[in-house]
Amino acid sequence: MNFEDKPPPGRGYLLLIHLLNTIPLITIVSVLLFATERNAIVWFTLGHGLLIMGLIYWMLLHAAYNTSYKLDGIKLEARSGIFKTVLRASQIGEVTRVKNISRVLGWGIGSRGFCNRFRDGVLLNTGKEKIFISPSHPDLFIEQLKSILPNLTQEQPSSSGGSP
Repeated sequence: MNFEDKPPPGRGYLLLIHLLNTIPLITIVSVLLFATERNAIVWFTLGHGLLIMGLIYWMLLHAAYNTSYKLDGIKLEARSGIFKTVLRASQIGEVTRVKNISRVLGWGIGSRGFCNRFRDGVLLNTGKEKIFISPSHPDLFIEQLKSILPNLTQEQPSSSGGSP
């Protein structure tokens, strides 16, 4: 049994990405407009600031539109932008539907996130770490997972994703 999902990004997630890009951009433009001296150091610093900001913006936007989940009888592959993990299905011991996703993208202590929205997700617990995902239809994803792993423990839906 194969299950593939490529969820669309959430509006709140996209709004945050754009705001995180706009605030530094306004700062850089303000410095350019109001700087009393525009020497080589100012141009060098601003140029590199724009480059770094552009790379981070691209990475986050790429993750928003390139999040996918593939589940077959043996493994789960979760991808969000340049981040990817592959789990054996048998590693997943517990699944919980979460209303609010506390780890959207990246790593934390004991958790990882492969999500492109802040709400309506799934928390997979392997015993060693927690993995947050945001499938298009969380209930359908959980049912697919339970059909592969009949002994899978399902926790009651949680209002928050817990601590990252």
